[in-house]
Amino acid sequence: MKRLIFIAAVGTLLSTAWGQQPGAPSPGAPPQPGAAFQEDPVDAAQHGVARLSLAEGSVLVTRGNSDEPIDTALNAPVVATDRVSTGDGSRAELQLDSVNLIRLAPNSEVRIGELQYHSYLIQVLRGTVTFRSGRDSDARIDLSTPNVSVSPLRAGNYRVTVRPDGQSEITVRAGEANIHAANGSERLPAGQTMLARGSFNDPEFMTSPAASPDDWDRWNADRDRLFDRYQAQTNEAARYTGPDMSGTEDLAANGHWVNDPAYGNVWVPNNVAPDWAPYRDGRWDYLDYYGWSWVSYDPWGWAPYHYGNWYRSRFGWAWYPGAIGPRHYWRPAMVGFFGFGAGGFGTPGIGLSLGFGYSNVGWVPLAPFEVYHPWYGRGYVVGRSGAIVSNINIAATYRNARYADAITGIRASDFGRTAVGRSSFVRPGSADIARAGMVTGGVPFAPSRNSFASGTRAAGVVPLNAGGSQNGASQNGGWRRIENGQGVRTQTGGQAGGFRTSPQSGQGFRSQEAQPVRISPSIVNNRSQAPAYQAPRSNSFGGFGGPRYSSPVPVQRSAPTAPRSAPSGGGNRGGGGGHGGGHR
Repeated sequence: MKRLIFIAAVGTLLSTAWGQQPGAPSPGAPPQPGAAFQEDPVDAAQHGVARLSLAEGSVLVTRGNSDEPIDTALNAPVVATDRVSTGDGSRAELQLDSVNLIRLAPNSEVRIGELQYHSYLIQVLRGTVTFRSGRDSDARIDLSTPNVSVSPLRAGNYRVTVRPDGQSEITVRAGEANIHAANGSERLPAGQTMLARGSFNDPEFMTSPAASPDDWDRWNADRDRLFDRYQAQTNEAARYTGPDMSGTEDLAANGHWVNDPAYGNVWVPNNVAPDWAPYRDGRWDYLDYYGWSWVSYDPWGWAPYHYGNWYRSRFGWAWYPGAIGPRHYWRPAMVGFFGFGAGGFGTPGIGLSLGFGYSNVGWVPLAPFEVYHPWYGRGYVVGRSGAIVSNINIAATYRNARYADAITGIRASDFGRTAVGRSSFVRPGSADIARAGMVTGGVPFAPSRNSFASGTRAAGVVPLNAGGSQNGASQNGGWRRIENGQGVRTQTGGQAGGFRTSPQSGQGFRSQEAQPVRISPSIVNNRSQAPAYQAPRSNSFGGFGGPRYSSPVPVQRSAPTAPRSAPSGGGNRGGGGGHGGGHR
C-alpha cells in the first residue's frame, strides 16, 4: 500500500512538471489561459517583512532571540523579533510598507515586536529613532519604550529617544500622538516634547515646547524632501504597481517603463551587463518562516525580486509587477530551483542536508503566470519538505530557461554560504538542462552559521517591563502622572507575548481614540549612552526605500487573460500575490 501511495505521489509530481511543458506558447509569449495558481500558506498573512532601505556605517541585525549580531546591508529583510542596531557614526532606515518607515540614529537599537499587515510594533531599546509616515493610512503603529507607548494618530514625524537612565523623550515634529501607559493616555500635539519616567504601570511625565531641530532632525528633513522631490518627478511606479508594493521608489532612477502589448506597462533596468539576469548578483539568506530568501545587491533590488515576475522581452529583461487591483504579498523569491551535475553531496555537521544528489544547484526566474508553489509556511520543515524529480527538461518546464543567460548556478556546497556572483557561477550545459532534477519545494539545504539568519525562533514576543524603570515616581519638579481614566486594560489571553492592549479602535491614523498599546521586551540596563548626533562618515543615500506621498492612480493594464488569484493582504506582508514564482 505504501508503495502504491509513493508511486501515485511521484506520478503527481511528474504530471505537475510535464503539465508546464509548452504546447502552444512560443518562446517569450505569454501563457495560454487556464493555468492553475497555488494559494499562499494560510498563516502567511501573519508574517510581514520589512526592508532595510538604508544602511550607512556599522548596521547590525540580530535574528530572533540569537545573541549574535550579523553585519547587514541594503535590501536585507527584517522580520518580527529581529533587532536592528547602529554603531558610532552610523544610521539605518527600515521601510515597513510603502508609507511608513523608521530611521535609527547612531548608537541606537530597535526590536520588531510585531510586523503584520498594517499593524506594527517597534520597541525602542536605546538611542534615538524617528518614525515617518508620508500620508494617513489605516496602519496601527506603536513605538514602545520602557515607560510609555507612542501611537501616532496621523501622518507626520515622531522622534523617540530612550536615555541611558531609563527615561523616554518623545517629540512630535509633525502630526499628533497618543502617549499611553497602563493607567491612562495623554495627547501630544506637534511642536511639543514629553519626558516620561517611572514604570509603565505608573509613569510620570512633563511636557515642554520642542527644542529647535538638530543635525538628526535636519538629516531626516533632507531625506524626506528627497523622497518628495523624487515622487514629484515621476509617479509611474505608483501608477503601474499596486499600492501594497514597497521599494518601487527606486525604479525611476534605475530603469524605465515601457508598454508591452502582452503585459501592459513593465519596467526595464538600465545599465545592466549583456549577460545580466535577475537573481544573479546577491546572496541566499535563511529567513525565519520563509526559508531561503533572495537578498539582491542591486540598489533597486527589493520590489522586482519579491513581487511580480521577470521575462525576456524585445526590450531585454523586463519586470511585470502584476495586475493592479489585487493585494500583493511579499515572497522570498520567484524562481524555480533544480539540480544538475553528477555526484551529490551531504556531510553531517556542516549545515547541509543529505541526499541532494547533484553537485550543483541552479535557478531560473519564473515568468508571469507560471505556477507559484511556496516552499514555506506552516508545516514546512527545512531540508525535508519537498522532493526532487529527476530527468526533467528545464527548458521545457520554465519559459525563461529557454534563454541561455537566464539560468544561474553555483556549487551545491556553496548555497547559502557564499555570495552569488561571477566568481561562484557554474554554468549548466545543454545536457544538464535537458536532464536536471527539478526541486518540488524548498531546496533541501539547512542553514549554516553563514546563512545570515537563525533557523529557530521563540514563539511570540517577550513581554515588556515586568519590573519597570529604575527611576522611582515622585510628585515633584513639575512631574505629573498620566491619570485621565483612559487607561489600558490588560489582556491576559488570546495574544502571544503577553501584550497589554487598549480597547481596539481599528481605525489606524484616522482614529481619534486611544490606539493599541503593545509592550516591548525588558530593556537591558546599563547600556552606553548614545553621544550627540554626528553625521555618518559616508553621506551616500543607499537606495530609495522611502514612502510614496500620493495615492496610486488606478490604471488598467493590458495583460493576458490567464486567471489571476486575488488574495487578501498587502504591504510587506507575508505570502504572495496572484501571479508567478517558485515551484514545489
